[in-house]
Amino acid sequence: MKPNTVIKTLDGISHKMIHKAFVEAFSDYQVQVDVPLWKLALMLDRRSYHPELSYGAFLEGKLVGFVLNGYRMWQGIPTAYDVGTGVVPDARRQGLTSEMLQRSKRAMRAAKIKRYLLEVIDTNENAVKLYREQGFQTIRTFTCFRGSVELIKPRHAAVVEAVDAIDFRAVQAFGDIQPSWQNDEMAIHATPDQYLYMVARRGDRIVGYGVMDKATGDIAQIAVDMAYRRQGIGTDLIFCMADALKTDKISMLNIETDYLPLIALLEVHGMKAYIGQYEMVLEF
Repeated sequence: MKPNTVIKTLDGISHKMIHKAFVEAFSDYQVQVDVPLWKLALMLDRRSYHPELSYGAFLEGKLVGFVLNGYRMWQGIPTAYDVGTGVVPDARRQGLTSEMLQRSKRAMRAAKIKRYLLEVIDTNENAVKLYREQGFQTIRTFTCFRGSVELIKPRHAAVVEAVDAIDFRAVQAFGDIQPSWQNDEMAIHATPDQYLYMVARRGDRIVGYGVMDKATGDIAQIAVDMAYRRQGIGTDLIFCMADALKTDKISMLNIETDYLPLIALLEVHGMKAYIGQYEMVLEF
């Protein structure tokens, strides 16, 4: 680390300054990152960003590195989440990420946070190695999918309609897996107007639901009652959500790699896996 580099919390640092560093840090990332300022602000809100738990590296007043951390209760445990970590190319290989993570962990311990959660691309060997050296362990593996709506044909297996919101307690039994941090109920509630909500009905009974990001076409959640699966209801939900938003591209991030029912649904409609991630955790 250069002698005139200062590491401090990001409390009081504007989204605009963070965005400038974010774009530069991910300019040569192995996956193309298209994050305009409005999308970064939305991401920070959804992932419960806490600037006082986040750290930046400043060189002559310029933000050259950052660890953006969120915080909320996760499975009943006070948990922090690495929203994004990066260093601009000219400031790399100086130990900045390690130092910012160390500062983050000290702040989390002081705040009585019990877990630190993150996701990392499984082929990013340097990042995976760094996180393991910091004490993180892999707890789940994820696959991300994307595809074209034109390959999805409705089955008319249920009546699908838009609703104002989803009562997640009422449909909790539909899901077999815990959504990742960025797709869970708390993330959706953080920016509720940014999502489209749909339910599938058989008579008066709700037998499935879906939640889709209005701006990106990302499916945040989709699930069908166990007793009504393999009947085309999942297909109808995906088609109707995409049709309502008039989007031709859809995606779904962070599906557990061994959750075959959902993966099979996506693959049968031509959606392709394009990246894998590790979900890693550090227990305090």
